[in-house]
Amino acid sequence: MHGGRKVVLVCRDGITYWDACDEHSITPLMIVPEMHPEEIGTLSKYVFKHELQAQLRAQMAWLRSRADTRINDPLFFMRMLWCIKKRQEGKADEAALEAAYEAAMEQEQMALNIHRYIDKIRAVTKKAGN
Repeated sequence: MHGGRKVVLVCRDGITYWDACDEHSITPLMIVPEMHPEEIGTLSKYVFKHELQAQLRAQMAWLRSRADTRINDPLFFMRMLWCIKKRQEGKADEAALEAAYEAAMEQEQMALNIHRYIDKIRAVTKKAGN
């Protein structure tokens, strides 16, 4: 997806998506064919399709052991699980979990950077229109 984002929440309309669960820091964006979107499904479907039950449990335990509140962020949680599957061939050891966490954080930061840029463009456009 645009800007290096790999996992996003798609709205029910099927044409817009969210980069983060914090609606105060982002706005929905449009999905266009040039982004080459690929549906990965809901968390439960993804876990069962790719037999990631053990990885899911390991990820939950790892986040809980760190008292990390991101365990309650479904988008971050899915990004991390997606990274475990893609980057570590499904391994859920300490190194794989740490790498997946960092990769998910990187995706989130890229998304927020794009939204900050969009906000700057809006501000300039608004000033030019007055």
